[in-house]
Parts: sequence; structure tokens; C-alpha cells
Amino acid sequence: GRVAGVIREVYIVKGVARAFCGWVRDYLFGSMHGVRKVTRVLPSDHEDVDRYFRDLIASALRVRRIGLDDEQAMQTVARALEHSPDEYSLWNFRKELLRKRCDASTDMRLTQAEWDDELALTERALHRHPKGYGAWAHRLWLLTEAGDVTSDENRTRALHAELEVCNRMLLADERNFHAWAHRMAVRSLIDDPEGAQVQLEFTMEKINANFANY
Repeated sequence: GRVAGVIREVYIVKGVARAFCGWVRDYLFGSMHGVRKVTRVLPSDHEDVDRYFRDLIASALRVRRIGLDDEQAMQTVARALEHSPDEYSLWNFRKELLRKRCDASTDMRLTQAEWDDELALTERALHRHPKGYGAWAHRLWLLTEAGDVTSDENRTRALHAELEVCNRMLLADERNFHAWAHRMAVRSLIDDPEGAQVQLEFTMEKINANFANY
């Protein structure tokens, strides 16, 4: 019994030491759970990194200030968000542009292509920053506001596809709490009597893979 107790204490100390070393690594080298943000890649003709991104964001904000809502405005905002997915004001501006498109359409909804493009934009932003609050919030807005944005058929398809997006994000970082929270929110939107059991099985699978995954 005493030997077993000593062995157990050794494992506990090793676990604490490993967690502390991981925290130090994340603090010093700018990663989270060992997963880094994707480094921003600049076009070859831009040498001043800070100036390039400031100009990019400023251009998108200027578009909003002067009230542009055409395709050029959509592209400008999209380019800024792909490189700087943490800009909350630009995600909100994106929502405004989408609502205007809905209001201008004959059926008050986005087209299939517009819907897919918007989800693709947020996925590119999440590839750059997997824990970007704004990008996750925008995806959830698309899904929860789908009655005003797209057809019921598109909504159902998108909800099931969204679970796969979450699964891929959790494969890259099993402790990405944004992906966990988003997955639970999406699951709650799916009318499935077995949904709770499926969610429980998924979480148990992750716990069995890594019991330290809090």
C-alpha cells in the first residue's frame, strides 16, 4: 500500500511539472496548449508589417464610414478579416452588409453561393487564429440567424457540416474551448432525439484519449 502511494504521488508530481512546463512554454513562445497562431504572411511587396495591417484595417473601416455596401466593400472587409480576425467591429460591419444584401434580394435571403462564401471566410479566419472570438461568434450568428439569411434546407445542411468543422478544430487542439462551446451550441440547434447520447459518446472518446483534457 505504501509503495502504491509513493508511485501515485510520483505520477502526480510529474503531471504537475509537465503542466507547469507547458504553461512556461506557452507564455514564452506565444502558443496555447502547444498550438500556435498561424503566422501572418505578407505579400512580397510589403516590408513594413505593422503598417500593412494598419492600412488594411483602416481601409475596411473607411468603407464603413462612407457607407459603401457593394462587392468591393465585401472584398475589402473580407481581406482585412482574413489577416486580422480579432477585429470585432469588422465582423459586425460584415453582418450589416449581409443584412443589406438580404433586404435587397427578392426572397429576402442570401444565395447558396453567398452563404457558402461567408462560412468559408470564417473558416479561413479560424485557420489563422483558431481561438478568434469574432470568427466563432460570426459563424454562430450565421447559424442561429439562418431563418433570416438562408433556407431551412441550407440551415440543416450547415448545422451538420458545422459539427465536422468543430471535430477538425478539436483534432488540431483538443483543448480549444471555443470549439467545444461552439459544438455544444450547434448540437443544441439540431433536432435530434439522440443528440445528447451522441454528444456524451463524443466527449467520452476525447476523455479516454486524454484524461487531462479539462
